[in-house]
Amino acid sequence: MVEYVKEYGAKCFKEQPLTVADSLVLCQIAYFKFERLLFSLEKDGLCPTVSLRDVVSTMDTEPLFSEDWFGRENQRLFQALSVSERYLGMYLTCFVNQVKEELQMQFSAVTYLLDDGTVFVAYRGTDETFIGWKEDFGLALSAPVWAQQMAVEYLNTVAKQIKGRLFVAGHSKGGNLAVYGAMRCNPEIQRGIKAIINLDGPGLRKEYERENCYRRMEHKVLRILPYSSVVGMLFESRIPYRVVDCYKRGLLQHDLFNWKIRQGRLVYRRRLSPKNLRRDSCLNQWIQSLSQEEIRFFTESLYEILLSTKTNNTIDFSSNLKKSMIKIVSAFRHMDGIKRKRILGIFKQYYGMKRKQSRVRKRSLLGKRDEK
Repeated sequence: MVEYVKEYGAKCFKEQPLTVADSLVLCQIAYFKFERLLFSLEKDGLCPTVSLRDVVSTMDTEPLFSEDWFGRENQRLFQALSVSERYLGMYLTCFVNQVKEELQMQFSAVTYLLDDGTVFVAYRGTDETFIGWKEDFGLALSAPVWAQQMAVEYLNTVAKQIKGRLFVAGHSKGGNLAVYGAMRCNPEIQRGIKAIINLDGPGLRKEYERENCYRRMEHKVLRILPYSSVVGMLFESRIPYRVVDCYKRGLLQHDLFNWKIRQGRLVYRRRLSPKNLRRDSCLNQWIQSLSQEEIRFFTESLYEILLSTKTNNTIDFSSNLKKSMIKIVSAFRHMDGIKRKRILGIFKQYYGMKRKQSRVRKRSLLGKRDEK
């Protein structure tokens, strides 16, 4: 991604229109901590804008990378952006960042105004807060989570204020919010959306796919998954996807910095990893088998255990992982016996499905061998 910014930094968007590689860059910038630098969204008036050039030249940019998973990589990206005419000329506006524990909500978004008239709405994925991770589990519930409702409200407000070729995008949970926001926003706004870009974000529960508003928008979704996708295969949907090649393996492929870009284009593979497809299928079956009450109980219990570690966020948690895991084991052991037994029962359901899947596959392989 950083090399792409350096290589194509001299070309403005009027010369070379928005590409899929640009969408990776813009969705990654959405993780920057703009809280102290940008104006917030205003419902009753046009939101002020600030160019990236002004951010680079006149503002203290150190806070952009504080307490950030991608801190070092984002600093490298920012350095490349700071000498890139392609991005320096764009304007940033309508920045929102809300973490509300009482509502169990983490939501952040920013809008970019490109020099060719493009309006690009980017929803941030899960941040380092425990609330953000708790809300991710909530996506398995039939009722929309607060962040999804905020995604609709944000898109309605921005598109009413700012006119242009509208793109809606996001990485990880942000991809889910992009699809949900576009699906539920006002019909006149839907007609103006050119594309919805979901970068390894979870799908929506099956009941949403039966709604007319979903069917109206699904043809506009560009869905991209890494070879070993886990997050993007949650609530697997009927929307087609493309598979991007990556520099690293496993869960690290979820990181946009690990997606391969060559000659200005993403490097694609023919299909997802067959082994991971089996894993993802089992995971989805398990989630769909749980009742709403079981999901809610499981989420609340895991959150309670995480809070017991007395760490502020996932960065603090992972900085001393061994110590944090000891605290988790201790919290689980001291949990109410009925609760503990119920949590173990939910985990056993998953492993039971996994063993069953493995037995079915072995019988299938033996059958093929006998035919030969």
